[in-house]
Amino acid sequence: MFNEAGQPDPQFGHVWVVPSEGGKQKDLGSGATPAWSADSKQICCTVFDGAPDAKPGMYIMNADGTGQVQLTENTIGDLTPSWSPDGKKIVFHRRIGGPGQFQLILINADGTGEKQLTFPPGLNAFPNWGEVRVRAAK
Repeated sequence: MFNEAGQPDPQFGHVWVVPSEGGKQKDLGSGATPAWSADSKQICCTVFDGAPDAKPGMYIMNADGTGQVQLTENTIGDLTPSWSPDGKKIVFHRRIGGPGQFQLILINADGTGEKQLTFPPGLNAFPNWGEVRVRAAK
């Protein structure tokens, strides 16, 4: 899966999937900063204001591009989603406060329960609900 800022909508990007064994890529439509769910059945992505085929906000869809559901509606941009390991929540960043001030937002995967986790001033961006790794000092 990748997003591509070339054709056909260079301003907004598109989400594409490519079979891991190779083969033909499939354009799933407007989107950026895509993220797979832990079970690989869904993709969460951002659609920017002005995209020709969707309202701005964050969306989830099935891995084949069907079943698109809009989770948020925000012209500022809800970016860099990361799914919880159980697939029930998504954390992402949004510009809140002045320019360059991004904060983390948590939302249920069905679009309910939006909650701001961090607050201005400051930059809190690019969340990753990955595994925590601790390195012991030698």
